[in-house]
Amino acid sequence: ARVALSVFCLVPHNVLVLDEPSNHLDVSAIAALQLEVQSNMESSLRDDSTEDKLRASAQRRQLAFRKKGSIAKLEEKISKTEEKISGLDDAMLSAGSDSGKVMDLLRQKEPLEVQVAAWYDEWAEIEELLAEFPDL
Repeated sequence: ARVALSVFCLVPHNVLVLDEPSNHLDVSAIAALQLEVQSNMESSLRDDSTEDKLRASAQRRQLAFRKKGSIAKLEEKISKTEEKISGLDDAMLSAGSDSGKVMDLLRQKEPLEVQVAAWYDEWAEIEELLAEFPDL
């Protein structure tokens, strides 16, 4: 089918059908396709939403590529911060009935827990983005 499509594209035609043209293309191929659509289609026939979709798809693919290595970094940050939280929990147990010390430790712990939750949210967003581009 690709060879037939290539042969078809070598001869000028009045018809070009694009069904999700950016699937399985790398960023440079998407840019080339977008340029070709812009330069060779009559403006009255061109669907500007196709160009917008191509641009958006290329941008998301670039973002996914940049974020690909972020999960390992997030995992390391989460692990280190959870160790700190665990140490604060141990310190609270050791503090026993010293409510002032326990409250101080809680104040230290709360922002760490908020940060870990934010990192888990970021991790989920990255995995969702990467799922869109399984070939990366």
